[in-house]
Amino acid sequence: MAARVKRRSYDNSARTEASRVRHARVLASARALFLARGYVRTTMAAVASEAEVSLDTVYALVGRKPDLFRLLIESAISGRDAAVPAEDRDYVQRIRAQPTAEGKLRVYADALPEIMARLAPLVAVVQNAASAEPELASLWHDIAERRAVRDQVVHHVRPRRHAHGD
Repeated sequence: MAARVKRRSYDNSARTEASRVRHARVLASARALFLARGYVRTTMAAVASEAEVSLDTVYALVGRKPDLFRLLIESAISGRDAAVPAEDRDYVQRIRAQPTAEGKLRVYADALPEIMARLAPLVAVVQNAASAEPELASLWHDIAERRAVRDQVVHHVRPRRHAHGD
C-alpha cells in the first residue's frame, strides 16, 4: 500500500508583498527624479539606485523609460501605483452611481483637484521633453487628446446663454 503524501500549500503572499513594495519604491523614486531632473536627465540606473533595487528589477517591474513615465501618468490619474482602466477608477464609479447630471459633475469636480495635483507636475515634464523624445511626443499627444475630450464635456454641460428670442 502506497504511503499517503501530505502536500504543502505554497504561500507566496510575502513575495507578492515584497514585489508590490519594490514597485511602489520604483514609482516614487522615478517620480521624484523626473520632477527634479526632467525626463532626459533621469536615467533608469538613477531610478534603480534611488529605489534601492537592481536595474534589471526596474525593467522587470515597469519596462523601459517611456513605459515607466506613461505608468507615472496613469498612476497620477488613477491615484494608485498602477494604471487603472477608466471604468474601474473610484471617481468614475462614483460618477456613474449619481442619478443626475449635476451629481455626476459634482463628483467629477471634487475629484479633479486631487488628480490635477498629482498629474500637473508630470505633464510639465512630458511637455518639456516631447520635442526631444519621439516616444514622449506620442504620450504628449495622448494627454492633449484626453484634455480635448474633457473640454468638450465641459462645453456640453455648461449652461448656455440663449440669444435674444430663443
